[in-house]
Amino acid sequence: MQVEGYSIDAQKELLVNFAKSKEFDSYEFYIDGGFSGKDLNRPAIQTLIE
Repeated sequence: MQVEGYSIDAQKELLVNFAKSKEFDSYEFYIDGGFSGKDLNRPAIQTLIE
């Protein structure tokens, strides 16, 4: 069940706004849609770790 305001798009928007407020000019998203955040055995998180 998806909680309102916590969709991937909503999270990305919050992070982009935060990055802009801190004047970060470089950032990336590592998105594993459909995977539990509890599990590190996800494709994008593995890319981040490597």
